[in-house]
Parts: sequence; structure tokens; C-alpha cells
Amino acid sequence: MMQIIDEIKNNGIDESHIIYINFEDYDYSDYTDPKKIHAYVKSKIIDKEKYYLFFDEIQNVSEFEKVINSFRATLNVSIFITGSNSKILSSELSTHLSGRYISIKILPFTFSEYLELNDDKKSIDDKFLDYVDWGGMPQTYNTDSIQEKKRI
Repeated sequence: MMQIIDEIKNNGIDESHIIYINFEDYDYSDYTDPKKIHAYVKSKIIDKEKYYLFFDEIQNVSEFEKVINSFRATLNVSIFITGSNSKILSSELSTHLSGRYISIKILPFTFSEYLELNDDKKSIDDKFLDYVDWGGMPQTYNTDSIQEKKRI
């Protein structure tokens, strides 16, 4: 999502027209109520220009399908949502958004993919231990910082 947000900004979209909420962040715990998130987002939209809504881990919002569909139907927005459980792929969501969404499944690297991209001089055993420690999330291999890897 952050890559998409950066791309949108680089294309000249004003930051005030980008609304990002991570529902795993305790700062947003009040907004898991559908009425509160609906009111919050509408309060941020102050003109008729297009807004970009980013909702990370949307499955933490009750009745999120109805909220997302309401935004789609009534506002000038592009909506990006992520989720990490099967509810995000539920038939109820697809019913609300039928024909109006693109689903992108993002999977971690397999070990063989990791090996293709890793050109360091470590032994295969050490590479495997790195893979076991850090998983297959691509960004973890762009940094040597342990703290940054843990954050990712």
C-alpha cells in the first residue's frame, strides 16, 4: 500500500486527498465500528476532487463490506483494501462490489524464489536459516538492519 501511496503522490495527488488507516494500529481502534469509520472518512473529504482511501486489515471493521460499498457508491474515490483472512474474500464482499474490483493475491517468496534473487556469498545452509528467520517477505531482503526486518 505504501508503494501505491508513494506513486500517487509522485503523480501529483495532494496528500490531503489520501486517507490511510491501518486497523491493526490501536490509534484507530475506535473506527472498527462501521458508523464511526464512515463518519471519519466523510469528515476528511472536503471537496469534489478524487480521494484515495487505503484500509489495511479491513476485516477488523464490522460490516466493512457495507461501508466500502457506501463509499464506492456515494463518493469520488478509489479504494484500496487489504486483509489477511478469508473474510476479505467472502462472497458477501464480492456481491457488494461485483464487477468493480481487482483482487491481487500477494504471497511471500518460496525458498527457490528467494535463492533466485539472493546473490550474496552465503552458503545454502546460511541462506536457508535467513529464510527461516525472516520468512519470504521480499522487503526484508532489501535491508541489513535487524530492526527494519522486524518492523517489516
